[in-house]
Amino acid sequence: MKTHRLLVVAAVLLGAGAAAAAPSVEDFVRLPAFTEVKISPDGRRMAVGVYRDDTRGVAVLDLGTLKVTATSSFGRGNAIADFWWAGSRRLVLASAEDDGPLLAPLPTGELWALDADGGLPVYLVGWRGATQTGTLIQQHSRYKGFATLVAPLPQDPQHVLIAGSPYREVPTADGTELDYDVNAVSELLRLNTYNGSRNGVASAPIPGPVTFLTDDAGQPRYASGVDNQVQRVSFRYRDGRWVPLDLPNGKSTGVLPLALDRRANAVDLSVPEQGGRRCLEQQSLIDGKVQTLACDPQADLDRVLMDFSGASPLAALFLPGGVRIQMLQNDDPDRLLYAAIAQRFPDELAVPVSHSSDGRRVIFKVESDRDPGRWFLYDRDRNSLRLLIEARPWLHPEAMPTRRPIEFSTNDKATIHGFLTLPVDAGKKPPLVVMPHGGPFWIQDTWFWNDDAALLATHGYAVLQVNFRGSGGYGEDFIDAGRYGWGTVMIDDIVAGTRWAVAQGGADPDRICIYGASYGGYAALMSVIRYPKLFRCAVGYAGVYDLRTLLTESDIRQWQQGPTYVHDDVGKDAAALYEQSPIAHVGQIHVPLLLVHGEEDQRAPFAQAKAMATALRQAGVPVIWDAVPQEAHGFYGLEHRVAFYDGLLSFLHQNLAPVSTPASAAR
Repeated sequence: MKTHRLLVVAAVLLGAGAAAAAPSVEDFVRLPAFTEVKISPDGRRMAVGVYRDDTRGVAVLDLGTLKVTATSSFGRGNAIADFWWAGSRRLVLASAEDDGPLLAPLPTGELWALDADGGLPVYLVGWRGATQTGTLIQQHSRYKGFATLVAPLPQDPQHVLIAGSPYREVPTADGTELDYDVNAVSELLRLNTYNGSRNGVASAPIPGPVTFLTDDAGQPRYASGVDNQVQRVSFRYRDGRWVPLDLPNGKSTGVLPLALDRRANAVDLSVPEQGGRRCLEQQSLIDGKVQTLACDPQADLDRVLMDFSGASPLAALFLPGGVRIQMLQNDDPDRLLYAAIAQRFPDELAVPVSHSSDGRRVIFKVESDRDPGRWFLYDRDRNSLRLLIEARPWLHPEAMPTRRPIEFSTNDKATIHGFLTLPVDAGKKPPLVVMPHGGPFWIQDTWFWNDDAALLATHGYAVLQVNFRGSGGYGEDFIDAGRYGWGTVMIDDIVAGTRWAVAQGGADPDRICIYGASYGGYAALMSVIRYPKLFRCAVGYAGVYDLRTLLTESDIRQWQQGPTYVHDDVGKDAAALYEQSPIAHVGQIHVPLLLVHGEEDQRAPFAQAKAMATALRQAGVPVIWDAVPQEAHGFYGLEHRVAFYDGLLSFLHQNLAPVSTPASAAR
């Protein structure tokens, strides 16, 4: 672990931003300067997620002077996945290995700690065990396993609670290596952040990754995980053992404990209600009674906003299209104060994200469709709100395009939501880029800032994003409606949205291209196969082109629930999977294609993309094929990201130029 001063961090924090100028491609695709802010329990310092040389590190700053007191990073190729305050003097860091923006950096299960001034760095938990890892490491891990932090301990700042899972030894050609055992039973452990010693608190009720919910004293109260049938199951800890969490109405599957409400002596729950839409409910810890606090007729509960001391819920956030906040009907003293602060940011979302232990100082994040994010410090004693940092200080929100939430109906009467981003200086009918999201299940496009949409709209393109059936955010029934529909109902929903945008006058019907990544790359090719007259071109980035490989070659086969996911959500037999694969229908593609793929991709194996490009060329389809070395499922290197988007813009400019003959009305 390297510890050093980040002069660029201090420069940005002190306001040495770039002069206003037209943003370049690099301005949109470079990683943000800052990603997260957490205030120390005493309210004197803040820890900030910082990117330097495409690597995420952490900087600690004095809140009074904004001077950097410590910085830490693990070097290029590794990242700090998350960080937490353990008391006001010490930070715990979790490490990750970079694997591209389409897959967040993958946690390695290692935990480190250091003081707020950079002193006493210690390797606490991980696969390295007692191996020396650097001259700055003064202690060594006593626990050789994969760990995640559960919670700091306000009453015991020298310790934190972690969930730990021992590694297993896997035979290799050279001997053995350590690997994370997805079937292992995790333990809840109390970990000393100075010497790595630990004590067992409880074992998880089921194998696999488990989320623990504990009280301030560090006692387990709830645990939640996913069983072999990919069903959410939760448990309550009683009298030293775990018992299934059952609500008075008989609900059990799908219930997720969110937080303990200290003011009401209750637990807040995310519970699937009608249509499987998630609502915020609360169960009393005294008599077990349940009440519904907030629900939305269209959307799932996205998150709960806690009050300024973290004692109780303040509001519930839903994302049906734009942002919908339901203030909870309670007597929380921060209720009116939060409403007053939120009113200062019209057309934006302001939420408390971190607070001092006494609630006197609170960090707010403010973001919108035009602003990637800013963080403010609210000081209750001074009743002041002060800007601290901006995620991307080189971009200017007032010059960015707006994202318009849309809603339309399909031929079979399904209600679909999405977003239409229009260029700032758009003509009456700009060219349109349809951009289906990846996933496809449980993922959704939202109203907030989107790099790709902003970049494309800045270059004159309207951008359409559709939350087709199978997308998350609209209830389990909506997800279920997309099962087995990768190449059918999902594509139909995307096309219905495209036709809606054209009918609304938001796009030129003669200049439409479809571009997506991962599942979106699959959808791009299947769309031009099934609707050949609608699109002028298509782009597949890290796309899936042969569904048969999901269980034979993709890393999905390594998941405990991998076979269940493919069989229950995608398809059950090889013939059906092949029929829904673009590689089976190469002869039906008649528009120019751009295919870009990382040679190290394990999610959508590189070999299938290469086979797709070869088949296209043999069929005489005009295709630009770009194989990128040292990149995986989505590009991480800045030079590769810039090159990809430069190539994307060039491809769009070449293929979406105006045409002289109007499109036929019979599309």
